[in-house]
Amino acid sequence: MDLGLTGRSVIVTGASRGIGYAIAETFAAEGARLTIAARTEAPLLAARDRLAATGAQVHAVVCDTTSATDCERLIAEAVRVHGGLHVLVNNAGGSVRSDDFDTRWVGTFEANVQSVARLCLLARPHLAASGDGAIVNIASIYGRESGGGPEYNAMKSAEIAL
Repeated sequence: MDLGLTGRSVIVTGASRGIGYAIAETFAAEGARLTIAARTEAPLLAARDRLAATGAQVHAVVCDTTSATDCERLIAEAVRVHGGLHVLVNNAGGSVRSDDFDTRWVGTFEANVQSVARLCLLARPHLAASGDGAIVNIASIYGRESGGGPEYNAMKSAEIAL
């Protein structure tokens, strides 16, 4: 299928495994130039190498999306390496495990809502400059119905609303 993505610059967060890797793999198959991001270097570099072995143009950036500095660096590197930005896929997220209520709720907010809002804001001027930019936020069915932990459900609901 040709979705017209050949040569488009795409960032995918949480791309070292699972849904994020599958998203990156699909964009690679469409000829997009990828910047993939995840917190842990070894799995991220392994994902980069698997994608590059298919002929994809792929750059990997170790990035904790809850860090403002890391988010700024991610956007800047994607723009620098690929000459612009056309698509941002916010896939990173999850629950923070802790017995401390504030740590659990604030950490889960930072991972699922604040990080997405920050990356959207940072990417916006570059997406607008591309003339046809897009943002895709990956949430969860648990943002609409029960199933995850209460903090995860609430934050995915907030992400959907965002």
